[in-house]
Amino acid sequence: CNKYILVNNTLVVLETEVTAQNLESFDKREIFYLIAPYCVKIQAKCFVCFRNLRYAWLPKLQQVGASSFSGCYSLFKLSCKNLQDAQIQAFSQCFSLSQIDLHELIQLGNSVFSNGFAFQVLSANKLKRLNEQQFLECNQLFYVNCDSLTECSTCFKNKKLKFVHTPKLK
Repeated sequence: CNKYILVNNTLVVLETEVTAQNLESFDKREIFYLIAPYCVKIQAKCFVCFRNLRYAWLPKLQQVGASSFSGCYSLFKLSCKNLQDAQIQAFSQCFSLSQIDLHELIQLGNSVFSNGFAFQVLSANKLKRLNEQQFLECNQLFYVNCDSLTECSTCFKNKKLKFVHTPKLK
């Protein structure tokens, strides 16, 4: 049984873990949508430069490896309600990314959203620590809601920031 199926520009992955090696046989220009209902982990650099990828549905995803979606210029929405760990540059250069569920997020690596020009809303109630490196060039960020945040450097130096809710931050 093939666990990676491409149907009408939609890649369906039936594995619990996605590796770059398993994606080598696909033309990344032909993949617009990703459906991975059982995926728990995406290894490093899996979808790097999948420039036409627009949407990913990963309901069980918990960990995104380093540079996993880096350079996915068209990616605008990631449905990943169980994401807990996004490693270094996981979503860097995702210029269009504006919708991502981060409610279960616990850990963010450096430059995770760097050059995320469309990234506007950060709502991550389990996240405890942030630094300035995680949001480089995220100039559209205007809403931050992090109930558990206790450590934050200068990461919110942003002229467009309109709402910040960080009750545990001193």
